[in-house]
Amino acid sequence: MKGEKRFAVLLLAAILVLQLAMHASLAKSIFFNDEGHFLAFTWLTTKGLVIYRDFFDNHPPLIELVAAVPVALLGANIVVARSLSALAQIATTAVVFLFARKLYGDKAAVAAALFYAGFEILFFGFWFVIEPFLALSLAVSAFSLAEWDEKGGWRSLALCGVVAGLSLLLKPQAVVFAAAAAFLVWRRSGMKEAAKLAAWAALPVAAVAAYFAANGALYEFVYYSAFASLLGSQGFAKLWLTPYEVAVLALAMAAAAAFAVLAARKGMKRAELITCAWFATALLFAFPRLDLFHFIPALAALAVMFGRAIGEHMGKRRQSARSPLPLAFLFVAIVFFAAFITSFAFGDTTAADRAIGAYFAARVPPDRTMVAYTFKPQIYVYADRLPASYYISLPQWFIDEKAEARIIADLESNRPEYAYLADAEFDRGETMADFAPRIYAYLRGHYETVQYFPDGSEALRRKAG
Repeated sequence: MKGEKRFAVLLLAAILVLQLAMHASLAKSIFFNDEGHFLAFTWLTTKGLVIYRDFFDNHPPLIELVAAVPVALLGANIVVARSLSALAQIATTAVVFLFARKLYGDKAAVAAALFYAGFEILFFGFWFVIEPFLALSLAVSAFSLAEWDEKGGWRSLALCGVVAGLSLLLKPQAVVFAAAAAFLVWRRSGMKEAAKLAAWAALPVAAVAAYFAANGALYEFVYYSAFASLLGSQGFAKLWLTPYEVAVLALAMAAAAAFAVLAARKGMKRAELITCAWFATALLFAFPRLDLFHFIPALAALAVMFGRAIGEHMGKRRQSARSPLPLAFLFVAIVFFAAFITSFAFGDTTAADRAIGAYFAARVPPDRTMVAYTFKPQIYVYADRLPASYYISLPQWFIDEKAEARIIADLESNRPEYAYLADAEFDRGETMADFAPRIYAYLRGHYETVQYFPDGSEALRRKAG
């Protein structure tokens, strides 16, 4: 038995090495626009600016606060940022392994780890966005809850609560998971224990709230963390699913339903109930706007469910050449090979942004600001210049006449000499001229184009007078 456990740990180590190699091969490829926002927000935080008070963000702040230290030490670049996502995903795979082993044994644990390590890459788990970190926090919180349910003790309950609170600082929908956890604790041990869980969850939220209160941005922290994405505009909700995304969600929900039915038929363990709650609440993180990478937090729970199916299959016969584990290893190797080839096919997609940043860095004096109205706010990072406006970019869902007036007033007071403009199409097919016509007219009236870049964007210089 000890030999089997040792072998399972060795297999996990091999899986983690493969997973790390996959992330390393994609460290500089397929650059995603949202990553530019989070990279720029993190960099501005390292420059002493305060989220919400000094620049606009419609997400909770934890990703920027956590990434600020390594970015300050190692530099604001996509490799550093994606390394954090890689560490989060590798840790998530390890937690998935521990959870599945706790429920179903070593074979199921290896299968679950393989499932997650192979598929998270296909769901863009290497991107520097919220979901890779949320997948880890939810997995740790769910595992800690299962540990507490089995063994009791304040440490597991505290860890579950604190990490659930950290999840709230990644996405507000995590309140549903926290509520589900509190309900399960209440049903098992009463209101007193549920209140303790809630108090632990409130601790990290209170600490971050105190930081923003000290910096005069408490109201903005509460509004933009909890309500902005949901209430900012009706147009923010984007649920246009591709056939591929529909198929993925349909198959995942069917698999989860089958797991719930099978578990119920054999007498569902409380840890299995936690897994179902984990999966169901993680699906909420896709709303009000769904992209495939939003599914990553639910993928970890699905991996545990997959582990049970494989574990039961292998338990009915001796492991042989027909075992699904070698096939799973082959699958992971194929995914790794595809990711490695993809990295060469796409190359370094930040090169153009760095070139544009170098253009402005060479022309804007060190004591002067610039302004960039673009869907690529990382231009600030590569130009090493703070923005004139607290708006880093122009999310069309939140622009109205009042916001336009404020930004124009800010431009008038700062009078930056240079501006970077990319009047590209946004999500609804609108350009800046469509959703922010007054700002667009102001830029065209007060600035002149001095350089066109290959992507169609422009360097603008303020007209004399």
